[in-house]
Amino acid sequence: MATKAAPTKEAAELDEQIPAEPAEETSTESKTRLYLLSALAKDGAAAIKELSDLVSQVGSKVEKSEDLGLKRLAFAINKQRQLTLVSVFFNASTAVLAELQAELKHAETLERYLLTDWKADLNAPARRPRRDEVKKESSRDV
Repeated sequence: MATKAAPTKEAAELDEQIPAEPAEETSTESKTRLYLLSALAKDGAAAIKELSDLVSQVGSKVEKSEDLGLKRLAFAINKQRQLTLVSVFFNASTAVLAELQAELKHAETLERYLLTDWKADLNAPARRPRRDEVKKESSRDV
């Protein structure tokens, strides 16, 4: 039967130098994250209103909503070749996402939707500059 050796003085000093790990939060409030809900619909204004209402219904806050206009589709969805693309940014906890997705399945104005988490800043540029735009700007600086 093996016995444990007493910790040495050096081991005790090392243990003191290592910071203790922070205790995990046990609060009842879960952290909220930013999500993007993109949808294709026949009527953009009605879709934004319905999406905003659904997000508010589950207890989340809408941060930003956009109507991105009529988009031509690569294939027909429910016999439609053009649909309006709308997006809604909102803060929510992961606990309410399942409830929101269940409600989205029964949404009348939506043809398709996609729910993703959003890691970028809401005020960030919509796209990165193209290579030729970057070259033009750098040549002007010279």
